[in-house]
Amino acid sequence: LAQSLAMETNPRWDPGLWAVVQDRSGKLAAASEQSALEERIRDSIRAGVRQAAGVPRLKHLASKTGVSERTLIRAMRRQNTSFHEIVNDERRSAALAMIQDRGVALTKIATALGFSSQSSFGRTFKTWTGVSPGEYRRRLANGLESSAR
Repeated sequence: LAQSLAMETNPRWDPGLWAVVQDRSGKLAAASEQSALEERIRDSIRAGVRQAAGVPRLKHLASKTGVSERTLIRAMRRQNTSFHEIVNDERRSAALAMIQDRGVALTKIATALGFSSQSSFGRTFKTWTGVSPGEYRRRLANGLESSAR
């Protein structure tokens, strides 16, 4: 019985609607693939920071994900982002988490995040929060962290 039903045509079948459904499902699959690629990039950056190995280079990420650097760049562009923006976002998140541990020196945070110096880290941190890393820690200790950006 089931096989005979499978051979029948659907009287309500709409070729136009079918084309729309196929087009939309293809776009959703592509978007999902792009999101997965961006998440793999973010995961690699987070792992490098957590392991104090620093931020991986684009060339390394391309090799790790099995695509060319240009393909990675195009994929990120399609997501309206860039490698630099993703690195900056992940560095900021890691810095804000690490700075809460007063036992971790600011120089260690700067090195772990791949900054060339503590002063470079300090300048970047100030653009993120509006205050220096030391001031941010003082505000955290005083319960004033919400006054920093």
